[in-house]
Amino acid sequence: MRNFVIDPFPNEHVFSWLLRMYNLSGYGTFLDYQKSLGINDRFLHANKVFSITTETLVNLMDDREDAIKSHTTVPLWQLSIGPILNNNKISLGSFNHISEELTFSFDTYWHSCDECRTEDLDKYGTTYWHTPHQLPSIFTCYKHLCSLEKSLSPVRNLFEEIFPHDVNQWLPLLSAPNDIQTDWQSFYLYLNELSKVQVESILKLKTRLFDILELESKSQEERLKKARAQSLRLESELPDSLLGYLFRDYHPKTKRTKKIDIVSASLVNLARDNGERHPIFLSVLAYWQRAALNF
Repeated sequence: MRNFVIDPFPNEHVFSWLLRMYNLSGYGTFLDYQKSLGINDRFLHANKVFSITTETLVNLMDDREDAIKSHTTVPLWQLSIGPILNNNKISLGSFNHISEELTFSFDTYWHSCDECRTEDLDKYGTTYWHTPHQLPSIFTCYKHLCSLEKSLSPVRNLFEEIFPHDVNQWLPLLSAPNDIQTDWQSFYLYLNELSKVQVESILKLKTRLFDILELESKSQEERLKKARAQSLRLESELPDSLLGYLFRDYHPKTKRTKKIDIVSASLVNLARDNGERHPIFLSVLAYWQRAALNF
């Protein structure tokens, strides 16, 4: 059987696209269809960014750069790993994530919007998973500015063949966001847009933050000491409602006495052998230092 490939819907996540093509392909099983494309993946998670699956799918689209921008959440990861857009030599399957699911407080499963579901059913006869709805820590729909929703029974893995219209009950991601959480969301979306249209400014951000926080030292031990002092300063200057929303260590229900050293984790203690650090870390530092960065 020949490869069955159709165009993605606007802003459709690559994993949603893969599932939708399978449903229309006539193949007997999802894995059979995947194998026809050179893929074999049972883990299609919303927070899975780097994989051979993602690399294969973006290369099936007409424009690789537009595919990455519109159909994945990859662009802001350039904060952590360097240039990806306009760089065909880099494979999205060549990186690993540090396992950080238990680090964050915000929901990391598949999200949707009620108005998008209604519009998509009317226009396309089906629903799909929108890429901007899956951006980490974002709780508002990019189109309708209404609350994003999560399933009462979390949709963890699209290998289970679930579309938004298959979900029986939805809950708001964040029932009553406060002003600081809303301000954070606007800033994160601003950085995400920069990562698509002004890549150089994103690539320079890590070095700029390192200089602003005066972390340069002769030894790693001294850098870590300075970073810890800056993390304590960050904790005192950023509201608990924001740090608690982003990181479990700061969430009131967790009550951890030993908290993650955000500055060290972002700029000094980079254990790249374990994978790439999530861009949330550097984004928090940029939000904290946005005045010094002229953002």
